[in-house]
Amino acid sequence: MTFLVRPRLRLLSCSLTLGRIAARSLELVWSADKMRYFYDKLVANLKNGNRATANTKLWKPESWPNGTLRGVGFTEAPRGALGHWITIKDRKIENYQCVVPTTWNGAPAAPTDSSAPMKHP
Repeated sequence: MTFLVRPRLRLLSCSLTLGRIAARSLELVWSADKMRYFYDKLVANLKNGNRATANTKLWKPESWPNGTLRGVGFTEAPRGALGHWITIKDRKIENYQCVVPTTWNGAPAAPTDSSAPMKHP
């Protein structure tokens, strides 16, 4: 945070280009730390003889429990957030939804009820 303190930038400055660059820089530091953590875990597993790349114990639908199962997953894609939601009922997909960056970025209306970037006339 010293890069914001030394030049005595106001918080408002963070909403401008400088703020986006600062946020990306902080995310790079965080990402590098995470990559190092997972790399170290991978190397430790390989040294211990564990070469498994996935847990396939519940891979086949026949091994899934009966009833309703729900899953959700989020990740960051180059253009924004990516989300997946799934409902499995009696070992069959009942509902699946994927919200991609275009959905977030091109919403028909912004929360303030103003026009979003891709709103139709």
